[in-house]
Amino acid sequence: MSGSSSITFDALNKGAAVSDYISFATDPEPGNAAMLDFSIEMRVKSNAWFSDPAIFANKNWGNGANRGFVIAGNANGSTWKFNIGDGTSRIDLNGSTINDGVWHHLTVTYDFDGTKAVYQDGVLVSSTTDLISNDVINAGNMLALGQDGTFNYGAGIGMEVADVQIYNSVLAANTIEDWSCKTLDNTHPNYADLVAHWPINDGTGTTVVDAIGSNNGLINGSNTWSASNNMTCVDINLGSGEEQRRVEIAVTAADPNLVYALATGVVNGGSGLFGVYKSTDGGETWTFNCCGPQPGGTAVAGTNIIMTSD
Repeated sequence: MSGSSSITFDALNKGAAVSDYISFATDPEPGNAAMLDFSIEMRVKSNAWFSDPAIFANKNWGNGANRGFVIAGNANGSTWKFNIGDGTSRIDLNGSTINDGVWHHLTVTYDFDGTKAVYQDGVLVSSTTDLISNDVINAGNMLALGQDGTFNYGAGIGMEVADVQIYNSVLAANTIEDWSCKTLDNTHPNYADLVAHWPINDGTGTTVVDAIGSNNGLINGSNTWSASNNMTCVDINLGSGEEQRRVEIAVTAADPNLVYALATGVVNGGSGLFGVYKSTDGGETWTFNCCGPQPGGTAVAGTNIIMTSD
């Protein structure tokens, strides 16, 4: 049945300086020969940033073809990306908007000789079957949250971060969707494939504990603990009697890649606006721009929803 749910968790509020980051005892080397396939998940909350700061990385982010991986903020100050390189070739996949000051669940899945994909809030955003040239991608750097693998990248990012997970397998799309608003436990279908899990719920001190091993993180710089964060999760699967009825598209010759879509229908106990969606890449990917915390249902005060679905 469609509707919304929420999850509450603790987190770390990481400062925006380049010296504010978490370093880890070891680097599992996702994508290297010993772990060709992998998945990474985390929860992130941020506002606008400058340049393209590393969110989670083990590579020298000075060049995207450098060996290693990075999850980073894009230089537009709004969206995020996944990059992996082997020293010669690279793969880049873009996520959607995360500079809106609300929590987002981010997932990267990487199949060395298959599909690579990024998901946001349990929904597939982009994917590719492109290949890098070889399976030797480790360059001897470290693993870090809020910095690249050199600890010296020139752009920082202020963000809250929680529940970081690395798996040595490719998570299925339905698993990502099902668990995007749940607390990880041993009933997860891929729990046995966990290489590291940092809940980041320690609440005090300068250590981020690895819940399944000994790969603890060290908090560097100006960082504070953040308790009882709430993330609202939207289930847009249509149930009995629910339907999407109408979509209108707006484009402009001045910028053919900019597309707006307005959708209406019946969902979540009401009829009216599903949402206003925006694409900046000609309709390849879409961002939910308006209005309220979920499609359909009761209008949220201040959103000025006046239409019906008919």
